Amino acid sequence: MDGCSTCSLWSPTLSPFQDGPPPVVKPSLIEAPIMDRLLNLFSTVSNSAYTTNNLSLIDNCLTNSGLTAVCVCFYKKVSPESKTCDLCEFYVDQYLIATGRGSCKTECEKAAYNSAYNMLCRTSPSDIVSNHPKLPPQETTDPLLLETEMKGALPVTTESNVDALRLHRFDPDVLTCSLVDMVLVEEKMWTNDRRTAAFAILQNTCNLNGLLLKWTFQNLKNAATKNYKYEAKPLGKYKYVVYVKDQEVAQFQGLGRTRCAR
Repeated sequence: MDGCSTCSLWSPTLSPFQDGPPPVVKPSLIEAPIMDRLLNLFSTVSNSAYTTNNLSLIDNCLTNSGLTAVCVCFYKKVSPESKTCDLCEFYVDQYLIATGRGSCKTECEKAAYNSAYNMLCRTSPSDIVSNHPKLPPQETTDPLLLETEMKGALPVTTESNVDALRLHRFDPDVLTCSLVDMVLVEEKMWTNDRRTAAFAILQNTCNLNGLLLKWTFQNLKNAATKNYKYEAKPLGKYKYVVYVKDQEVAQFQGLGRTRCAR
């Protein structure tokens, strides 16, 4: 008989309903200091194999490190009627990492990413922050600018009360009510707990006053997977921002999309 079959599977540290060891909870890197995020990027890239096209590799490492990058592509005129990409500058968190040249945008971007791989493997975050130039404001308005592309940015979802305004016979493109003239309108049942019903009151007020209401939410940290059969699934972390007539009136970060809305 195999010796392993006689071993006890019971452990005093495990509960009867536990599927495995206790979870290791890691903080969201997007909330970490810039040096910690850069260090994670440098570490993951340098421990990954070099390929002839490192675009997907570095983009994934950027997202997992809580960083954003900008690819700034410039063009040169081939003739009075046509132009082609000549140069791509690759910035990470506004710091210049590498540049690439080629005969088209794809070649320029590929060369910039391959150069960035080599840079991230042989330098350090402190060297990048201390010695590398930052993206100048005029760079994104240069007359030779062909395209500016953001990489690694977390998606932001935007919703609004446009459909509700149309339902109440308001034209979303022609709204005259101001925040000063706004009159709060609430249902009787909401008065029992205005804290919980705050968003419902705001939405109802904007709908009946003819005010454009927008709210955005951004997933800062994905919900963790369950480690136990009967464990409630941990909530993701969200950033929630509310705008009335394009003016920010509230911002909150917390666990769970519904909780943030409240």
